[in-house]
Amino acid sequence: AMLSMTWSGYLMSSTFIYGEGVDMFGLFTISDLTPKSEWWSGVFHQAHEICAWSFVVLLTCHISGVVKHRFFDVKENDVLPRML
Repeated sequence: AMLSMTWSGYLMSSTFIYGEGVDMFGLFTISDLTPKSEWWSGVFHQAHEICAWSFVVLLTCHISGVVKHRFFDVKENDVLPRML
């Protein structure tokens, strides 16, 4: 999810009609590799949004599983000490 979100964000910015490169926190700029296209920018924007929401859902499920194992299961199934 993190890799697909990174790539879809880069491609979304790269295909945006009014953008010139992707600024990396004011340190340097990554040049565009793709031609400008309003349609492709919309496609990558949708992909970026889907990746973001799937990342939120997966993270919530993961944290919910840790809470379940920590507080609702028997002591032997506590996975938090192994994760830390």
